[in-house]
Amino acid sequence: MDVLVLSEGQNEAFDTDYHSPAELAAKIDAVRSRFDHRPARILDLGGGNGHFLDSLLAALPNARGTLIDISADLLARNIDDPRKEIINGSIADLPDLLAGRTFDIITLNWVLHHLVGRSYHVCRRNVVECLVACSELLAPGGVIIVTDNMFDGFFGLNLPSHVIFAITRVRWAPFVRLASAFFNTAEVGVCFQSRHAWRRLFAESDLFPEEEQPGENWPMGWRRKLAFSCLALQNVSHLHFYLVPGHS
Repeated sequence: MDVLVLSEGQNEAFDTDYHSPAELAAKIDAVRSRFDHRPARILDLGGGNGHFLDSLLAALPNARGTLIDISADLLARNIDDPRKEIINGSIADLPDLLAGRTFDIITLNWVLHHLVGRSYHVCRRNVVECLVACSELLAPGGVIIVTDNMFDGFFGLNLPSHVIFAITRVRWAPFVRLASAFFNTAEVGVCFQSRHAWRRLFAESDLFPEEEQPGENWPMGWRRKLAFSCLALQNVSHLHFYLVPGHS
């Protein structure tokens, strides 16, 4: 993977857990229904401050978790737990970081759209390579849980993905300052997808949704609607995908 990296200043904006209480409870229930009666090994990729993994470990007393994040600042905010292993590293280096290990649950919460490369094609290739690497780390009967934003364009098109990527990749300083007011990832880039585009990327990775848990639509006041329409955006929401390999 050829992945561009945010600065620690930009990472500061992600010192949070974006799950609503209801979504977090539903996700924990879904995980517990699969693994409540046996020990589970959890891998949380891009887990940052560890709040999400802490919630899973609290709900699954027989589980152990490994959290990987590239931000040393966010990792320093984790609560110590004897059942939690913390690794400072890049998702691009998964095969080396975790050689010989397997996991029952692999989670990527709002991570895939940050696997940005120097071109749009590289962004999509990075996502597929990441998901394939996750599949190779998945134990039999395991699940990969992906949560990400759905940037759905008019008529179901994925045009906003290309527009936003182009805007956030501009490196001209005056424009970066302007774009930073709307996108924390300005200059580095971000690559959101529509729900149909995400599903295509999953299929390219030989992963298929066993379950889809609805997330929340973003609030849409008139100012946001106007801004979104300029980006060819009709709707923004997020979904939680429970992916399994090799069957449709």
